[in-house]
Order: sequence, then structure tokens, then C-alpha cells
Amino acid sequence: MNLLKNISYREIWSISYPIILGGVAQNIVNVTDTAFLGKFGEIPLAAAGNGGIFYMVIIMAGMGFTAGGEILIGRRNGENNAKEIGKIFSHLVYCLLALSVIFFLISKFSIPHLINAVSKSKEIAQYTIEYLDYRIWGVFFSFLCFAFRAFFVGITETKILITNTAIMGIVNVILDYALIFGELGMPMMGVAGAAIASVIAEVIAFIHFFWYTSRIDHKKYHLFKFTRIKTNIVNQISKVATPIMVRNFISLTSWLIFFLIIEQIGERELAVSHIARSFYMVLIIPLWGFS
Repeated sequence: MNLLKNISYREIWSISYPIILGGVAQNIVNVTDTAFLGKFGEIPLAAAGNGGIFYMVIIMAGMGFTAGGEILIGRRNGENNAKEIGKIFSHLVYCLLALSVIFFLISKFSIPHLINAVSKSKEIAQYTIEYLDYRIWGVFFSFLCFAFRAFFVGITETKILITNTAIMGIVNVILDYALIFGELGMPMMGVAGAAIASVIAEVIAFIHFFWYTSRIDHKKYHLFKFTRIKTNIVNQISKVATPIMVRNFISLTSWLIFFLIIEQIGERELAVSHIARSFYMVLIIPLWGFS
């Protein structure tokens, strides 16, 4: 009962709103990508949208696995067991790096064949593969950012998420403008430019997370002490994370199938559907943040 008295709506809001704002900012980047590519043409917009969904299937699977580490870090934080937090963080990094390599190889060698097999429009297939060919390099940095995100959410220090996502968003928007249209002395790259801009933004976000974490009291949590892998910790994370990871994968895969069906109807219909999806994602973020 004493513990419950310390919990208030204000406390929940103070933890939630940075996550909400961070998530909204990240999806505003997607809306900006949609707006820029919409001016570049319907087919590039539709193709980048499909490529983005393929990438989101991978990202959400990684995010689902991260949730397992986040839950365990939160549990250890509640127990005031800071030393164990560092161990969980290290093993989360190990697992996410291994997953990122697996997903990278699948994307490079399997997904292009799948896209060609299911796409009615050869132009959309070509642009989608071009987008993913560049975009998939960001998976390593996205997954590492997930590890840092799990750490900060687990210890309820979520305000850093606002700054990090704002930096990522600003970098992405500027580079989108420069690389899609060939402005600011950059080459005009269209769909590939949008993908490269997103990858660079993810690299910058990772560097910012690493820099910020190195400046806090990381010794308290025994961070960056990457010892040998302990199977019991990996099993603990996997036991909690696997159901969430599978759920996210199935959920996003159903979206992917939906857009592949829309692509069979027509290129304009697909482009319009991706515009609607971008705005829907912005509206749904507050619910995810509170949860």
C-alpha cells in the first residue's frame, strides 16, 4: 500500500510524455519523407512506403526483443540492484547485434527476390529494392539505439529520449531535403537519398546516446563492461522478449501483406495508402507512450 501511495498520475505522465514526444517526432520524420517523396513522384513514394514497411517489420521485431531487456532492467531498478542492470544491458547489446546481422543478411539476399515475386509493378519493385539496399544498413544502429532506450526507460530516465529523437528528426529532415532533391550541394538521389538520410540520422542518434551515457554515472550501473556471454541472462531476456517479438513481427507482417495487396490494385492507390498510414502512426503514438 505504501508503494501505491507513491504512484500518481503526475509521475506516470512525467515518465510517459518524453516517450510520447520521442515517438511522435520519429513518425513526423516519416510524414516528412512522405511529403518530400510525394513531390518527387507517386511511384517513388509508393516504393519507399513499401520499403519502409519491410524495414519496420525488422525494426519492430528488434524492438520486441528489446522489451524483454527493458522489463528486466526495470525490475532490477526497482530492486535497487544497479550492478545487474549493466549485465542485462551488455547481453541485450550482444543479442541485438546478432539479430541485426541476421536481419541484414536476410534483407540483402532474400527480400529482393520476394519483392520481385510479389510486386505487380516492376518500377515499384525496382525502387523498393533500391530503398532497402541503402536503408538496411541502419539496422545495426537502430538496434543499438534500442538497447540504450531500454536502459533509460528501465531506470525511468526518459527525458533523454526527447533530445535524442529531436536530433535524429532534424538531421533526417535536412538530409532528406538535400539528398532527395539535390539541394545544399548534394546530388539528387530520390528514393535512395531518403534511405541514406534515415541511416545517417540513426548513426547520429546512436552517437548521441553513447556520448550522453558516457557522461552520466555509468559506473553505478556497471555499463560498458562487456564480459563473456552468460547463457542464463540471455535465456532470461529471451523468455520475456520472444512472445513480444513474435507478436510485433506478425502484426507488422499483416500490414505488409495489406500494402502488397493494395499494390496489385494500382500505384496511385498504394501511394495514397502510405500517406494515410503515416498520419495514422502519428495519432497512435500517444497510446504506445502511455503503455
